[in-house]
Amino acid sequence: MPSITELIRSENKIVYVLDVSPPRSGNELLVQELLDLTPDVFSVAYNPGLSVRVNSAMMASWIQSATGITSLFFLATRDMNKLAIQSLLLGAQLQGLENIVVVQGDPFTESKSQHIQNVNDFSPTQLIQSVKNLNSRKDFEDKNLIYPTDFCVGSTVDLSKDLNSEAELLNKKILLGSDFLILQPFFNVDLPEKLFDIFYKKFHRHIDIPIIWGIQMLEKNSKSFSTIPNWILRDLSKGRPGVDITLEMIENLKNVQNLECIYLVPPFFENGRRNYEAAKELLSLIV
Repeated sequence: MPSITELIRSENKIVYVLDVSPPRSGNELLVQELLDLTPDVFSVAYNPGLSVRVNSAMMASWIQSATGITSLFFLATRDMNKLAIQSLLLGAQLQGLENIVVVQGDPFTESKSQHIQNVNDFSPTQLIQSVKNLNSRKDFEDKNLIYPTDFCVGSTVDLSKDLNSEAELLNKKILLGSDFLILQPFFNVDLPEKLFDIFYKKFHRHIDIPIIWGIQMLEKNSKSFSTIPNWILRDLSKGRPGVDITLEMIENLKNVQNLECIYLVPPFFENGRRNYEAAKELLSLIV
């Protein structure tokens, strides 16, 4: 399977990465609907909702094997120590997975903290560097692996946070070896350019690794991690299809950015349900 950066650079069209949630059971009947989806890349979330779910790497392996479509997985530093994380990564290598996105993971709520503890043996930037070391045959104790890994490692950018701080963190992630960036879903198309301007003024260079642009699909009563603009809420309340709104959002972004790859998040709801049919419809319209 190609790495996501190879795929982005080899295509003459926008590459679509579809975000999916692992189920709260290991029964494959719960993921059969994914087999009808045809993105360029599947992306498996890491324990969404802070709930017990199928491991993201194992889920990505199942999808890649069942569909033949390149899959990447998110991996949080929050829950495992260095030994567990690097052992998991070697298992991912064995399963033919090459693409990983490093995150810290959402903090546990007070009620969750009564049952579980943060680990954070790696910080996200440390894990990025650690993955690169695995690619050079070195584990966390600086011992040689028998064979190197060949991971393509991505990191995320949150445009809802202070952009000066995000620019500083982004620079560190790039210097430590991030191969690509995912901009978490946003609605204000001016924000990326503001971040890029801050980055250039601070570090006197442009970002030279592939950027994957986050787009959140919405429906009436669906949820979002960002504040939804009034025009979208108004259109949804009038019955405008969410797929139609998403297409407009993509076109609006095309008008201000050179898009190579889009990270598409299907509509999700309070109970964690996702509407993959909406994603299927959208993907059919952009082929």
